[in-house]
This record gives sequence, structure tokens and C-alpha cells, in this order.
Amino acid sequence: MHAFHAMNTGFSTAGLPRSSQAKAESWFSFVERNLSRFSPTSELSALNRSAGRPFMASALLYQALAAANRFYEETDGLFNPYMGRLLSDLGYGTSFETLSGADPKEGDAGAKAGAAQGRSAGSTHGPDGTSLRQAGSAVPDGRDAPAGPESPLRPGLLLSPGSPAALNDRMMSVTLSPGASVDLGGFAKGWSADQLSAMLLKEGVRTGAIDAGGDIVLWGCPPGGWEIGVASPFAPDRDLLSLRIGGAAGVATSSRLKRRWRDESGAERHHLLDPRTSLPADTDLVQATVLAPTLTEAEVYAKCLLILGSEEGIPWLRARRPGCAYVAVREDGAVLRDPSAADREDEGGLHYAHAI
Repeated sequence: MHAFHAMNTGFSTAGLPRSSQAKAESWFSFVERNLSRFSPTSELSALNRSAGRPFMASALLYQALAAANRFYEETDGLFNPYMGRLLSDLGYGTSFETLSGADPKEGDAGAKAGAAQGRSAGSTHGPDGTSLRQAGSAVPDGRDAPAGPESPLRPGLLLSPGSPAALNDRMMSVTLSPGASVDLGGFAKGWSADQLSAMLLKEGVRTGAIDAGGDIVLWGCPPGGWEIGVASPFAPDRDLLSLRIGGAAGVATSSRLKRRWRDESGAERHHLLDPRTSLPADTDLVQATVLAPTLTEAEVYAKCLLILGSEEGIPWLRARRPGCAYVAVREDGAVLRDPSAADREDEGGLHYAHAI
């Protein structure tokens, strides 16, 4: 399996020819140079320094931020890419491996995705392709959401009143509100992996997998299907369960037990912020895995599910994205399985995906 390092995490690919492997390394290096908030020379950092003034963005930055902003609106701000300054104020102002007070074991655990070659997933164990491919109706603004759970965010709980950014599609310009600072973080990894998979598919790579630090995009289907293992949040070297997937999908896992550090006062922090409180999420879930039609959706909704917790988050996810499936782990060790995910799971199995 092809493996390399980029965007402060481990990447791997499966099923790609050598030319596509080289393209993957070049692509993620390009994305990191431009979309990292940790590099003062990145385009994203330049955008953050321009708060309050129009910023003419490149196609890469504009498309990534426009996609993130759509999910910000769709989730009523629960997914919030505008909390970069808050993360820095809480002590997460540099890449995790250089963070003072960070536990070196609490970064990315490493991940792999692969075909279940020699371990045929049999058609009777394959996923319901329709449920994976059909996303719920997009909600451009949560105030117009269909009947279901109330919005988890109430007026006044967002970091800034109104929209944190004004995006001009015609000019590809971005104007950030004073105080807003963009952090694309894991979203950039998932989104850029989706973009690369689409490019490779157009180039004739009909089947492949890209693992971006535990966020996995799959397209096509090798003989026997794909086998994705979800690690236990309490014993990362052991699989909680494995999922057999028979087609295109995105799989993302978020954990509040990863990327932890202590701030100057000695308080323990983690990187998943709840925009309702402006603090690391205080939730009964320690880990949430979401299967979605795309990796970008899986990344966003895994984080939202974890932030909301099991009682509020599961009904919210079902109402907003009925085409997504989930596997969540509570802090008491209980495993909560979506029925459609249960149809795809195989207890035990090989290790392919760790939480980030």
C-alpha cells in the first residue's frame, strides 16, 4: 500500500497506479501549502490577516471555503470553520506535534484503507447502496429546515452575529467579519481527498481508496468489496468492528480522546469545539463514525454528531441526513449502531481506520 505524510498526518492510497500515487502526494502537498492555518505563508493565513477587507482568493481556497460555508449554513453553525482564533486562544495555535503541553500519543493514530481481497464480503453482506448514495435534502439555511429536532443553535450562541464571511462567487472574493478566523482543519483533508478522487476517476482510475489521516474516500468496488475497520477509542490498536462496503462512500471518525493538550492554566483541552459554548465539546460521546455518500459529508456530520451527543445528535442526524449511517461510542463504553451501519458491520476484522 502506498503511504506518505502530508497535512500533519499519515496518508495512504489503495488501487492507484504509480502516476496517480505521485499525483496524490503532489496534490496534498499543494493543499497543505495553501490551506494550513499553521503556516504564516499560506493563502489561508493571508486571508485570516485580511479580516474586514475583501480578499481575492485562488480557486482552491475559494472552493474549499465555499463548501465549508455551505455546511456552516446547513448545520445552523454547528459545523463552524470560523473558529481558528478561538482554537489558538485555547492553546492550539501550532501544528499538533509541536504543541506545548500535548501528549505525543494523542495525535493521529495512523490509518489504512484496503480492499477485502481474499476476504470476500459476499453479496449478502454488502451495503444498501441506495441508502449510502442518497443524501437527505440539503438545508441551505437551518431556519427553513423540515420538521424534526429543533436547531441545536439558538440566536446569540454563535461566535459572531450574522454571517462570519461574505463570499462573492463572481469575483471569488472573501470578506471575513472582524474576529473571524478560518480553520479548515480536518474538513480540508476530507474535501481535498474528495476532489482528488473525482479527478482520478475522470482520468480513468475506476476503483481506488484514499485515506487522509483516518478520513477515507472509496470509489468503485474491488473484488470482495472494501473492508474498513473502526478502532476502539479506548484501545486504538484494537478494532471495535469492521465495515464491509460494496461501493463509493466516505467514512470519517471523530474522537475527543485524540488531539488533547493542556493550556497555560493546566486545563485539559481537545480540538473539537462546540460553537454554542466556545469550548471543547462536553458530550457523552467519545467517538463518532459516519458513513456518507461523500467524505466531506462524513467529516462534517461525524463532528456534529459528536458535539451534540447521543440523545440530541442521533435524532438530529437522522432528520438532517437520512442517507448517512453512524457508529458512535459513549464514554461508558456503549456502542450505538445505526441499523443501516449494522447491516455493514463485521465484528472483529482487520484494522483499517483509526479515529482522529
